[in-house]
Amino acid sequence: MSEFLKCLIIFGISMLPIIELRGAIPIGFEMGLGFTKTLLISLGGNLFIIPFVVLLFNKILDIMRKIKFTAKIADWLEKRAEKNSKKIQDLIFVGLMIFVAIPLPGTGVWTASMVAGLMKIKFWRAAVPISLGVVIAAAIVTGVYFGFKIVI
Repeated sequence: MSEFLKCLIIFGISMLPIIELRGAIPIGFEMGLGFTKTLLISLGGNLFIIPFVVLLFNKILDIMRKIKFTAKIADWLEKRAEKNSKKIQDLIFVGLMIFVAIPLPGTGVWTASMVAGLMKIKFWRAAVPISLGVVIAAAIVTGVYFGFKIVI
């Protein structure tokens, strides 16, 4: 497999909901992309989706509600974002950053960006803490990955 194709795969994986860079970083290391390349591509892919989700989330929900097949999915997404917004509401900057930084499923860029969109937080007020959270999550995932490699 070519180096370029590996980079595209890691970039794509890091943009996927739930998986995000939490999955892309270990996969990139296992594919042999190297430390710097894996981190930069994973960060880039995960950060790439922030403006689309923050700025377009409510419009996408409106469109999904008009389609019978996706109306229930739109309701589920909104309920999930509303549920998580309570955790973030009081301390928006710190809340968004910590929410993204915790490398667990459902606490990444997608959910934080949906919450920010739902709460109508201004783009930069949401993008900066989300981005910082992504960097912290990348550091945690990388540390855990190499920590487990040393133990094993």
